[in-house]
Amino acid sequence: MLGIAGSLASAVAGQQAQQQPDEIIVEAPKDVRRMQGGEWQLDLSRSYYFGAIDTNLDKMQATGSNRTWRFCLPDTDVEPLLRLLIGQGRMESSGTMNCRPLTIRLGNAKLKADQTCTGGTMTASQPSGFPTVTPARDVLTVTGRYGATLLKMDFASRREPITPDPASSGRPEGRRWSIKGNRIGDCRQQPVGRLDR
Repeated sequence: MLGIAGSLASAVAGQQAQQQPDEIIVEAPKDVRRMQGGEWQLDLSRSYYFGAIDTNLDKMQATGSNRTWRFCLPDTDVEPLLRLLIGQGRMESSGTMNCRPLTIRLGNAKLKADQTCTGGTMTASQPSGFPTVTPARDVLTVTGRYGATLLKMDFASRREPITPDPASSGRPEGRRWSIKGNRIGDCRQQPVGRLDR
């Protein structure tokens, strides 16, 4: 899901040089919007899956494992890096999905991003006991904080029926995970690749 390793710095540079279709709203122009170059560590948490929207962590099923990357990052604007990380971490979608542009809001060292995609399906049970397939939409929400030497992003994606059916047991499904990053020092001569925990 997150192919970062040694290619992140060059990818960020490419992102900065390109015009992006995604929408960025800056609500506090005087914010620190520059990530300090150096050696960064990025931690990707395992995912927590839930079959219905519920904030009770005991009802979530953990999948995957925590992962850690270290890499050299040049001085970088916040927007391209966020755009890259959210793009890498967003919900998987097939070629049949139709997604609205990703919207990112920045201000007061806080970030919020959201995107909705349609074209997916989900399975629900009818009172008869037979499963049915119904059209669904995927909604991704990202919240977090950023600064010159730190970054925190919490991802929440959910899949829900486009048209709720009271007679169906189809309830939203979702997944939650997070990305944490911090500058740990100056770049080493030999970049460090991914370190799985």
